[in-house]
Amino acid sequence: MLLLTLGSTPQVVTETIHALITQDPPWIPDRIVLATTDHGARLFREGRSIEGRRSIEPLLGPDGMIARLAEQFGVDLPSGCIEVEVPLGNGGHPIEDIRTEDETKSFAECLLRIVSGVTATAGTELHVSLAGGRKTMSFIAGQIMSMFGRHQDHLSHVLVEPQALEREDGFWWPGDSSPGSDEACVKLYLVPFFRARAWLDPARLVDVSPGYALTVDMANQSLGRVHTEIDLSENTLHMCGRTIELGAQQLAALSLIFIAAKRALPLESVLGWCSTDGKRRGLAMSGDRKTTHRLWAFLNSCCRLQKIYEGDLVVHFASFDQKVAELAEKFSVDDHMASPLSRLRQELEDKLPAALAERVVSARGFATFLDPADITIFGPADLADHPEWPPELLSSRNRVV
Repeated sequence: MLLLTLGSTPQVVTETIHALITQDPPWIPDRIVLATTDHGARLFREGRSIEGRRSIEPLLGPDGMIARLAEQFGVDLPSGCIEVEVPLGNGGHPIEDIRTEDETKSFAECLLRIVSGVTATAGTELHVSLAGGRKTMSFIAGQIMSMFGRHQDHLSHVLVEPQALEREDGFWWPGDSSPGSDEACVKLYLVPFFRARAWLDPARLVDVSPGYALTVDMANQSLGRVHTEIDLSENTLHMCGRTIELGAQQLAALSLIFIAAKRALPLESVLGWCSTDGKRRGLAMSGDRKTTHRLWAFLNSCCRLQKIYEGDLVVHFASFDQKVAELAEKFSVDDHMASPLSRLRQELEDKLPAALAERVVSARGFATFLDPADITIFGPADLADHPEWPPELLSSRNRVV
């Protein structure tokens, strides 16, 4: 498929098609999509006349310039292969130009839908021309291709030599019988672009973040630094504007990994500590198993505070401390870290782009690839005075929703 962003220069279409069908080997698109404005669409269908004379011929139709080009070079373009896409603005009317924020957003949404749809099918090949339209159109097209473009997809730009012909409304392709066309040359240059698709899951990216602006934001955060919040009072993880509800064991395991990262200390499994079960694995931060088990139990109990006190006020810590002691005594890496983290990874992969999900928690070992400075953990405000309250926790009263 050939996709072109266009304004008031329909000649870019025939110049690009000419360059593609005359290259070696030729590339003949089976579908041509012209992304333009309402003004551009009218110009492509009707052409333009000045003082009774046609200054620009129609691009479309059985006698349009695309049809003439195909006939001259013996190219068989499938019937109905040419589509004109004009985005609709907020009022439901076709946009007339790209001069306002609404028009820019509408055009971006249109291109996002087209490109994400085409690239979702493995056997397709997409060629996007940046030569026409406003610079904003080209920039948006390039950005979207960076997120969704595959190895078989291309961005290009065309230039006409001699340069003076670029300003001639009557020139459409070399040898079109217009003045100077016999000596003309159209050069198509492939534009290198960063293919971020290798780190993103495009289908999930669009599903998670509908809309161009949110999709770009999610892609940026997937590849760059992203602020992450855990709220142990609400049993939630907050990332990229999304709230993900998790179980107590998942949050306790993840919070323990995050705290270890903030302390720049490794988490390592240990054996031989349980007298009744020699194969039972424990966990140690900087070699301290008991404190690590106790910290995990504290975090787990924070998530269960309402159940521990059955909705009553926390007027003393005795019930909480008893629960912490019970959980610490029963701790097992396999049951309380490995299994919850496996479920957590699956849930994150279902709700976040793959690149971002993989950064939250490593598939090997107990570590995160997030910057510790970007991680915030909120604990229940009722426990803020507890003697075992970790310094990495902030009171939930301080969380701004």
